[in-house]
Amino acid sequence: MKSLKNILKPLLSLILLLSAAGLWGWEMNRGMMRLVVDESGHFSLYSTSDVAHPLYVPLFWAVDPTTTIVTVKIGNQTIVLGKDKTFEPHLKSLPNGVQITWVSPQIQLIETWEFVVSSHSPLVDGVKWSFQFEKNALSQEVGLRIILDTYLGEKKDAFFDPAGKPLDSETAWQTPPSFLISRSPLRSDLGLLVMLSDPSLPVPDQTVIANWQRLANTSWTYTHENGRDFNLLPYSYHDSALALWYNPQLLLPGSSRNISLVMGSVTAGTFKDAKQVSGELGNLLDTAKTGSSPDEDVRKALAVLDSLLTQIDERRKNPEKMSPQDEQILEAALNQLEQQKQKLLSAH
Repeated sequence: MKSLKNILKPLLSLILLLSAAGLWGWEMNRGMMRLVVDESGHFSLYSTSDVAHPLYVPLFWAVDPTTTIVTVKIGNQTIVLGKDKTFEPHLKSLPNGVQITWVSPQIQLIETWEFVVSSHSPLVDGVKWSFQFEKNALSQEVGLRIILDTYLGEKKDAFFDPAGKPLDSETAWQTPPSFLISRSPLRSDLGLLVMLSDPSLPVPDQTVIANWQRLANTSWTYTHENGRDFNLLPYSYHDSALALWYNPQLLLPGSSRNISLVMGSVTAGTFKDAKQVSGELGNLLDTAKTGSSPDEDVRKALAVLDSLLTQIDERRKNPEKMSPQDEQILEAALNQLEQQKQKLLSAH
C-alpha cells in the first residue's frame, strides 16, 4: 500500500542505522553489493557504484522488507514464508552468503543467497537466490511464487526490457525476456537487473509486472490485464512489482526440486555466465557477527581486498583472459588499498 509506504519513509534512516550496526538480522557487504537478511527470512538488497566511498541504494522497498513475498504452494495449500508458522526458519551464515533452512512436517526448503560476479565486472555485483525442496514425506505437488517489490523506476518508467524499451503498464509473459531492469531515473548506473531466461537457470512459467497491491492481494493465481497501469486507487499509486511463478510439480518422496534466479546491479548488463566468488575472507567482511563492528575504513579496505584477491586468483588460473583494462583495474585497486593503509596508519 503506497500510502502506508509513504508514512513509513521517515523510519528508513533508523532501519538502515540498525542494519549498519548489525542489530537487525544478518548483513554482509561484498564488492558492490550489500545483503541484509532477518531471522524471519525477509531480505533487503543494496548496491553501490563506488566501493571506496559506498553509498548503498536499496534495490527493493527497504522500509518494509515483508513487501517482497515468497509463497510456497504444497498441494492446495499456500504458505507465505516468514508469515505462516507452517515453516520454522533456521538461519546459517555461509562463507559467501547466508542460508535459511525452512522445516515443516511435510517438506524441507533450503533458501540460499550467494554473491556472484558478472562476466564483465572486476567486483561482486549480484546475488544468486536459490530454493531447494527436499525431504518430502509424501508425493505432492510443490510450486513457488515470488513477488519482488521494486521501486527505483516508479517515478518514471518502472521497468525496461533488454532492448531498452520502457514498460510502464501491466505486462505478462509465458516466455519472459532474458532480463528486466528497474532503474533509477536520476542515475543510469543505479538499478536492479533480474535475470529471467538463462540456459543455466529454471525459467519462470509465468512472469508479470503489475501493481504491487493487486499482486499481494492474491494468494497464488493472478488474472493479468495487459496495459493496466500500476495504480490501485485510493490505496496504491505508482506502485510496481515483478512477480514470478514456478508452477507446481509432482515431488516424489526422497526427490528434490531446485529453483534459482540471479539479480543485482544494472551495471552488470547481464548475469549470463556469472560466477560465484571465493568466501575465504567472509568472516572478516561479515558485519553481522556479535561484538564491536570493524572500523569503517577497515571494512572498505577489506571489501576491496576480497574482490581483488578473487580477481587475482581468477586471472592466475586463466592468464590468457588478462586484458590491459584488467591490469589497470587491479593496479587501481592496489593503489586504493595503499591509500587506505596510509590513512589508517596516520589515524593510529
